[in-house]
Amino acid sequence: MTVVCDHPDNILGKAGSDFLKIVPTTWDDIKFIGGYPDEYVAIAKRSDEKWFLAVMNNSIGRSVDVNLNFLPQGSYTIEMWADTKQSDKEPMELKKSEKSVKSGDTIKITMAKNGGFVAVFKSK
Repeated sequence: MTVVCDHPDNILGKAGSDFLKIVPTTWDDIKFIGGYPDEYVAIAKRSDEKWFLAVMNNSIGRSVDVNLNFLPQGSYTIEMWADTKQSDKEPMELKKSEKSVKSGDTIKITMAKNGGFVAVFKSK
């Protein structure tokens, strides 16, 4: 069961709500990617052939490099929802983008204080 701890008025029609619509409720694989208690955590989850990546940050803005070696060999399109330079002051602001990556690539993720990052990987 997926749990969202907020009033629907704060989610529906807002930036990022499109991501919540595609997140599965069951997983075939889960991997710890990185982090440290009280700093940040990065977790990848797979449902069928799609991988999802989530990174959650503490109260200090930071950038982290995430190696995509959890992905099976191949090329992927990654759809990302990320903090912007203004997210510290405007927490509801985020940037949605896409790019091509391969297994083993490294992506740099920059997060605002109390921010985060989510992405879905689709095999090409």
